[in-house]
Amino acid sequence: MGSNWDYSGWFFYNVYGGPITQCGDTQIFGGYGVFGNQTLISSKFTLPPHYSLRISFDLWKVDSWDGEIVKIVFDSEINQRSFILEDGQQICGHIHEIFLEYNIPFSITIPKHNSQTLVVIMTSTLDQSHLDESWGFKDLKIEILQCPKDCVFCRDKTSCYFWINVESYWNSQINSEGWMINGNIPLTSSECNLMQIAGGIGILQKGQRIEKIIDLLSPHFRVQISFKLWTIGEWSNELFKLEIDDEEKYSILITSDNFIYSQCQAQKVRITNIDISSLHKSTQIKLLMKTEKYINDVADWGLSQFDLFVAICSYNCKECYGELKSQCSICRDGWIMVDIGCIAPPLECSQIRITQYYNKQVDLMTSFQIRSDEIAQNISEIGQKTVILNKQITSINFQIQVKCLEKQIVKSFFRSCYTCDQEQYKFSNKCQNNLIIYHPTFLQEQIDEKELIITISQQQLQIVQVATIEETKRQFLILEIEI
Repeated sequence: MGSNWDYSGWFFYNVYGGPITQCGDTQIFGGYGVFGNQTLISSKFTLPPHYSLRISFDLWKVDSWDGEIVKIVFDSEINQRSFILEDGQQICGHIHEIFLEYNIPFSITIPKHNSQTLVVIMTSTLDQSHLDESWGFKDLKIEILQCPKDCVFCRDKTSCYFWINVESYWNSQINSEGWMINGNIPLTSSECNLMQIAGGIGILQKGQRIEKIIDLLSPHFRVQISFKLWTIGEWSNELFKLEIDDEEKYSILITSDNFIYSQCQAQKVRITNIDISSLHKSTQIKLLMKTEKYINDVADWGLSQFDLFVAICSYNCKECYGELKSQCSICRDGWIMVDIGCIAPPLECSQIRITQYYNKQVDLMTSFQIRSDEIAQNISEIGQKTVILNKQITSINFQIQVKCLEKQIVKSFFRSCYTCDQEQYKFSNKCQNNLIIYHPTFLQEQIDEKELIITISQQQLQIVQVATIEETKRQFLILEIEI
């Protein structure tokens, strides 16, 4: 994921050449005479959707360290390592018995990480010439546990296809984006450790708030908010809070890290990954973030990489309480609620024509023959047959021939469910050695693939439509003719 040889995405302060040096038979990013007194480097890696990551690299101390530390930040993970004169052996750099080189492997696992970026900051407390003490690293690797295919957000490797990204702020471009400070001041940006953030020093002070209303058009049942919180200066267990629709959903106590960064106006800096999930179904969301001020020390805060995801309802739902088709609470317009969930309405008979032919010679092997061009079927055998009605077909026409012997009565039913079970086409015809032909036309009110089961016996023809939701089936009688 990351390579120390591709340094185009790195930002540098006080770098004395390089940035690649040779130390023995090893190439180092930084190294002798390059990363030294007051050097600070930073970068932001863009990552595929994931839920955990591991960072590994080899850290190199070069020459005469006497207790100084190198500071390494990966988002909210803060690491440091000190070195002394006796650490290492002579490999490169200044030739002297106490000017030694030492490399140590680092491996850092962040088990819960789903931010789409990783911020890296490295600096040190070196205070002598870059020709006397310096540092570097090599083989930086970022390994992730990736979300399943087609997922834009996940918490683990299980299904997550229902998440969609609604809004992203403060990633590659920093501007107010409609966010307001204390309700009347547009949010602007500042620089901290060579990186642009929304808010920050002189922009967004401890004790202030920012807010915005965002339109959410897709029916959904949950929101997921992820961003990086930057707290700068002196913080002493003071609260950061986030409200959704005027209700507090998240809070965290902020305490300063004790390290001073020259490239953030000599202030302490801490990055915290914020990850919030909340039930939500309104078409708008009001977000408010604020901090509390208990002490009067100078302190500011800012944000970067804000992502808002919504867990969308199944396409058959107008409102829902989960991602499944069976978890609708209100059906989308034109769909109907049944005991297994919301379904596209079954086929409806829009018109029917009945023709009787008297004393006509017929050669039907059974009492019924059914034909339909739309499904390319001509069926007269006794038994059951399943056919699929293509979702592109808006109407389907049947021609049904019934052999009608004298003194028999043919009863027929054709579903026309405007009010369901109230208005149906029902007919009764007396037989006189004739042939009855039914010409019903059925319409798809909501275009969707439909499963039909056609069953023929000597006394009955029946067409049933099957609706399936999460392997649960419900049958609807569409057509029935009985002798």
